[in-house]
Amino acid sequence: MRKIISRPEPGRLPAFPMPLYVRSVGYNEAISGWHEFFPATDKDFVQIFWSVKGEGKFCFNGIEQILPPDSFIYHLPGEDHHHMALSSWAYHWFTLDGPLSKQFMQGYGYPRQAMPSGSCPVELFLQLELLMREMSPYSQRKMLSIATDILALAGRDVSDHSCNMIVNHFIELAQEHYSNPLINVNELSDRMGIHRTTLTRVFNKKMLVSPGEYLMQVRIQRALSLLRETDLPIYQVGEMVGIPHRTYFCRLIRRTVGVSPKVYRERISLI
Repeated sequence: MRKIISRPEPGRLPAFPMPLYVRSVGYNEAISGWHEFFPATDKDFVQIFWSVKGEGKFCFNGIEQILPPDSFIYHLPGEDHHHMALSSWAYHWFTLDGPLSKQFMQGYGYPRQAMPSGSCPVELFLQLELLMREMSPYSQRKMLSIATDILALAGRDVSDHSCNMIVNHFIELAQEHYSNPLINVNELSDRMGIHRTTLTRVFNKKMLVSPGEYLMQVRIQRALSLLRETDLPIYQVGEMVGIPHRTYFCRLIRRTVGVSPKVYRERISLI
């Protein structure tokens, strides 16, 4: 089974301006030994592949890459497309084109090799197919938002389930209890039944910030929302986000946005 859905004129960009567009989307089931080759001159777009079952072989500049199930890989514009099914192989795919498509894909920082990414988000690919058939300006814009969802999911770290569970549990607790001024990393690590040192090591590795920094980000983010959206006194905003000491609260806001809470609120009101 092979399914390809594209714009009526794939090589012609839509008339309404966007930095990039979803060009086509599809699904392929190939028997062992199937292969295809398209020279770089025929491929002036980004193509994303997400393997569902079986294995495929890709060749990048003479280097072979194996794409197993639940893995993701991509081509950039101007690259040869050379693929082969090593077994009964099935994968979903879509393409992006437009003036910023290459820079957009490179901006994710994903390696040029097969990435373990977990189960393919089949429902999102099916949504792309339905929208591609509609081909309205709205559908084009909506497709781009779905494509970014797929690309975000591709970057999931699926290598260590237990570490992911620790990080997700801390995030849930921080979001739930940030308003309590007695809540800190020690308290949350105790509730999780894990040593603070282990929590900090795992969280730093996965999130690139410490648990304490993340908890403070949650509090400041919520404080800025309250300053924008309410007329509550500044001291009360601090209390509601778990930072009851007004001087310290004002210092944190100034460090984050460059001005005091009062000035921040005044500036927002003028927008």
